[in-house]
Amino acid sequence: QRTDQKERLVSGLRLDLQSANNLPAEVPANPDFPELLPAIRFDGGGAGVEWNDLSPRVGVSYALDEARRTVVRASYARYAGQLSSLDGSWDSPVSSVSYLQYYWDDRNGDRVPQRDEVLTDAGVYYAWNIDPADPGSASAVNRIDRDYRAQHDWEALVGFERELFPNFAVSVAYTYRKTTDIAWLPRNGVTRRDYTRSATVTETTPLGAFTGTAFGADPSKVQPGRTLANQPDYYRRF
Repeated sequence: QRTDQKERLVSGLRLDLQSANNLPAEVPANPDFPELLPAIRFDGGGAGVEWNDLSPRVGVSYALDEARRTVVRASYARYAGQLSSLDGSWDSPVSSVSYLQYYWDDRNGDRVPQRDEVLTDAGVYYAWNIDPADPGSASAVNRIDRDYRAQHDWEALVGFERELFPNFAVSVAYTYRKTTDIAWLPRNGVTRRDYTRSATVTETTPLGAFTGTAFGADPSKVQPGRTLANQPDYYRRF
């Protein structure tokens, strides 16, 4: 920190060391459908996550007059995102909810799925954190990109402040912030080139008519699970 009569400069450097990995764990079988969701014993491991980030910060203020009634300020900072429990455990088969989704025929009308009402013969409609072809496997279907890194925010601020009379001032500030390295979860086995556009469909609902176009991935290329990664060439700006 540096201070004189009209100028003040403050700077700092923050170091973040963050890491996570998966410990051994066990989950019991689903009590209603043990043949579909058997017990799993996971020995731990996985890709793990390790983030090392340096975040510089600097701020300066300068009084334009001897009475310090008119002050201009400026600052610059870089921030690194915090590692969540989901990041490190993303490639664990037992770290979060795993489910198989099926169609359901509510024959008795009680709005509660009974075992004989779940249409397992119709095949799996959707799966999460599990391979429908091998639901008892202790190998994770989700992956973590080897280059996965923390989200970063870059922020610059410039401001002007003027004291009109004692204890009353007006100020104006401009803030620019850019967020990069934003996480996303693309499907395994496919890229943007593997999606095709379907026909445009218009549906009428009590709220009005809606028109939409769906894009579907090539089913022959889709693999179970998703990859935790940073979305390339994408950012937010404020």
